[in-house]
Amino acid sequence: MSIIIKLHLSLTLLILSFAAEGQPNISPQVPLEIETLDETLIQESHIPELSMAVRKPGRIIYVEGFGYAKDTIKMDSSIRTRTASVAKVNTTTVLGHLASQGKLNFDAPIKKHVPYIQPAYAPLT
Repeated sequence: MSIIIKLHLSLTLLILSFAAEGQPNISPQVPLEIETLDETLIQESHIPELSMAVRKPGRIIYVEGFGYAKDTIKMDSSIRTRTASVAKVNTTTVLGHLASQGKLNFDAPIKKHVPYIQPAYAPLT
């Protein structure tokens, strides 16, 4: 991952964490800051599109698309994109969070957490 992308992600997360902490909504200034960062990221890293959503319990507080899907369609929040390997990071983060709360035991047979799993895989941990 390039330094530009790492910097972008860090700044965006920092802005959102301060903006969303204890507030019901994001301030109007935050989307402008994120838009500037995202447009810069798209230009400098040559990625075609980017979408972002921030959710607080029970509702979405920010959603936006940047760039162009298939080079001609302006990105917006209704366009679905492939998550590629990002889904792996999200999945492992959620699994780690559940394990830290005692809701998931990595040493238990998978059948305990996924009761409908095929019998051949049931004893796996």
